[in-house]
Amino acid sequence: GRAYLGLLSVDPRSTLPKDPVRAVTLLREAAQGGYAHAYYFLAEVNLRGWNGAPDPALALEDLSRGAMAGDAQCGISYAEKLLCEAGGQPDVARALEVLASVAEGSSKAYAGQAHMILGEIHSRGQFVDPDYARADAHFEKGAVAMRAAHYERGRLRETGKLSGEPSPALAAPCYEAGIARDCDWAMAAMA
Repeated sequence: GRAYLGLLSVDPRSTLPKDPVRAVTLLREAAQGGYAHAYYFLAEVNLRGWNGAPDPALALEDLSRGAMAGDAQCGISYAEKLLCEAGGQPDVARALEVLASVAEGSSKAYAGQAHMILGEIHSRGQFVDPDYARADAHFEKGAVAMRAAHYERGRLRETGKLSGEPSPALAAPCYEAGIARDCDWAMAAMA
């Protein structure tokens, strides 16, 4: 209710009259009332400058509050901003902590996304030393919710990064699982 009404009253794509003060008030009330996802909307309002000038620092605070309140989408966005857009040095330790929390959370889709990001970080050696076993474990967990993880697991095996020796034979079942998942999704879409 309140959160969506607040967002609609400030979003330029909406046909409702624009009232940024009311929008922020409604979103803050929703967030403080226990609707953690309202922090995600507040962050968007502040990033886009829908209530004045863009305020990335305030948006980062809102994402942090939402992540601490348990909103998985806030957690993913907050971690990404900590790694890429925090202005200056990335806060890798905090980002990994937030991603791990989302990965172990109750939202299957966001847990899969968090595992994929963690797998990418560990397989590419982004921000940390490469750890292919850890990357594979994250891709395996991410595969439950995200089909791309199957392909990433196959790539680790095919290139030999996981075991030290390239193994197309070990990669094939991973690729096949990804293809099967794609087929399942395509069949569901056609139904």
